[in-house]
Amino acid sequence: MTTEKIDSKYFLPYQVEAITDEARLVLWEKSIRVGATFAMAMRAVRRRMMGKGNYLHTSVNERIAKSFIGDCRKFCKIYDAAASDVTETEVWNEYEKRRETAFEIHFPEHDVSIKAFSSNPDAIRGEGGEVGIDEITSHRNPEEMAAAAGGRAMWGYPLTVWTSHKGVNTWFNQTIQQERAKGSDSRWKLRTTTLPMAIKAGLLDKINEVSGANMTEEDFIADTIAMVGGQEAYEQECLCKPREAGDDAIKWQYIDKAKTEYDLYRKHIEGNDGFDVESWARDLIEELRACDRVAFGYDVARTGHLSAVPMIGRMGGKWRLRGLLTMHKRKFGLQREIIERVMRAVPGSVGAGDKTGLGMQVCEELTDAMGESRFAGMNFGTMKGEIGTRMVRVFEDANFELPVARQHEDIHFDLHGIQTESLPSGRVRFYETANPINKLSHCDIAWAIGLALFVGEEDSAPGIVTA
Repeated sequence: MTTEKIDSKYFLPYQVEAITDEARLVLWEKSIRVGATFAMAMRAVRRRMMGKGNYLHTSVNERIAKSFIGDCRKFCKIYDAAASDVTETEVWNEYEKRRETAFEIHFPEHDVSIKAFSSNPDAIRGEGGEVGIDEITSHRNPEEMAAAAGGRAMWGYPLTVWTSHKGVNTWFNQTIQQERAKGSDSRWKLRTTTLPMAIKAGLLDKINEVSGANMTEEDFIADTIAMVGGQEAYEQECLCKPREAGDDAIKWQYIDKAKTEYDLYRKHIEGNDGFDVESWARDLIEELRACDRVAFGYDVARTGHLSAVPMIGRMGGKWRLRGLLTMHKRKFGLQREIIERVMRAVPGSVGAGDKTGLGMQVCEELTDAMGESRFAGMNFGTMKGEIGTRMVRVFEDANFELPVARQHEDIHFDLHGIQTESLPSGRVRFYETANPINKLSHCDIAWAIGLALFVGEEDSAPGIVTA
């Protein structure tokens, strides 16, 4: 398959460059949502059709690995590649202490395969072939993953790592800076694709074509800044400028301790369709009524981000995430109605919402409806540090339970996405990073849990604690 046969209706020039690159070692820093992984799926298929050995792909989790192999299968069909259907095998993930699924497409003409795994260094150590690591800054053990992949490269196979940034202290950023400093002596090929670069290459034209929209570059960038959480987040995640400092607010060890076997009542609502919350929440409401204390959080959004409403209940001194509603592109009045109905069904429950920006009116309406003793609108801009500090303390004290099931891993990554940095004043600042599992959430679920914990842990009324 030649470069000319790579259809421009699917790929932009920087994607074609990635697909056809013959470099053995590549570090690709890139903006979020520019189609890098989509291009790498095409690269995996193209090179297997050319008989260039096996390809081993590792994603942040099992679901993302399955999505990658699904894209590979689509390209097999588009380009009439003789390849098997996707087969699944079990592999052991020592870091997660569980069995996971690996996915494979076999190309019989050259007896080669594409194999996709979750973030599992041991899985690729037992294999041979070209390696691709997707979003390494979000992997739980990036250094171990890089070491495992490097072992494959020692046997002459190519290695490509592509990711957006997540602070200056990551393995990826430190490596790319070291190699950049070497100049022509570096053995790595360094590639950068910022969002403006992708737009110049035709990304926005492609988005407008597919969506039927007619966004200008100025509007698109302004919307992106709002969606990722502000200018600093935009510079890191879209302009490839990692933040100067950062540390995990809630470390993986505390999230792992919180994981428990139980069923979470969860629902996502897209748009303004009708939703019978009483029917959906009937059993959840009974469970909440049996708790010693119940608290609701409400991170408010309408278009770009998620509106998240966690429902937490405490028994025996330990909180548990018992219900989670998320909404996207839903009118505020319809959001308020759902929260109000569930809170009224659970006497004594308290709630708190982010009243800054878009959330001001809907939080005021909920306070009017429920009373100041039950619901408070919080100024998130001034209280973020207190909310974050209390949430971290609850997790470090092992006083919170999360569902362990894999379909809820986006909650775990959302909590882990909150970062901290120390200010010259000595205070700690909290900020958000992208969720690699749930593209709609930018720690929205995590901060909603923080709001619920903040008001739930208070003995005084919500209206008093937010004064």
